Amino acid sequence: MNICWGTLFDILWGGGIMSTPKGNGEKYSFKKYWEEISSIKRENFGPGIVLFLDVLGFKNIVCKSIDHEEEKNCILTVIEVFNSLKEEYKEKDWCGHYYMPIPKNDGYSYDKIRCENDIEVAMSLFSDSMIFTYKPAIGTRFFECYSQLHQIFHDICKIMCRFAEHGIFLRGGISFGLVHHQDNYCYGPALEEACRMEESIIYPTIGICKSFKDLLEKDMSSKELDDYCMGYKEPFELKLFAREFWSIFIDGIAIEEKDEIEYHIDWLVAGFFYDSKCAASIRNHIIWELKKKYPKRVEDKYIWLKGYYNRAIRAQYALDNYRVPNNFMDNIISQ
Repeated sequence: MNICWGTLFDILWGGGIMSTPKGNGEKYSFKKYWEEISSIKRENFGPGIVLFLDVLGFKNIVCKSIDHEEEKNCILTVIEVFNSLKEEYKEKDWCGHYYMPIPKNDGYSYDKIRCENDIEVAMSLFSDSMIFTYKPAIGTRFFECYSQLHQIFHDICKIMCRFAEHGIFLRGGISFGLVHHQDNYCYGPALEEACRMEESIIYPTIGICKSFKDLLEKDMSSKELDDYCMGYKEPFELKLFAREFWSIFIDGIAIEEKDEIEYHIDWLVAGFFYDSKCAASIRNHIIWELKKKYPKRVEDKYIWLKGYYNRAIRAQYALDNYRVPNNFMDNIISQ
């Protein structure tokens, strides 16, 4: 028997049998924005979360691949990992056994939520660039929205770690807006914004576009409640869900040249929290890159990655032996 759990969930909780969202009458920011852009009648466009990624140092890799086996294998690895991810999205439960934290005033419990069947994924690869477009089914309840956002960002961290454990480090941008993505055809304002963000990112990480950050910040100060089961449990608070999501997946990078903070996906910290098996492999590839003779602007990127990796390791006490030691870095710099 096939059951549409998303529909059943709406009937029981979102449709009124159990309860309806309550609060100050507002809609959570993602739903409000989703409805606004969905109402714009533009042929082939639809709302989506767009991830644009670029392979670090790919130009140099391509130029050397003509005569060097290592660089040629690197290009083949990018294609192989990309295709393996593409196959995974064909599976029914492509996000796997993922537990979403349910925030409450006295802490949070874990609840097993699988909403990826309601999330469409399109992906394209060309030269050193990759595009992933996620189209979640935005529900009537912010609980559903944030469960899907958790699934998507968890998947993005998995993508970054999957490539990193093969020695492929990526940087990119993520946005939320109108996009058309079918097969290898992709265009739209959301893609343009994600591309501009990728161009501004210096280090191997993913910058959060203003379109996405603004919606999260609004939700973090919202007074909206969801009395999902009145008289039995405390109502969900939107601001707690938004703050919990931010604390898990988003972090700030101080940019000295601009005297400002840029926000990015905390992909290593969140990635190691849910699956740390790739830590040793990523460590080895970082050390391998640090041994190479790069120009200072490139070397600085791997020095930053080394520091970020060690911070992620510190967040997981059991992984402390996997740190890239400082004395190793000192030797590299002194050469």
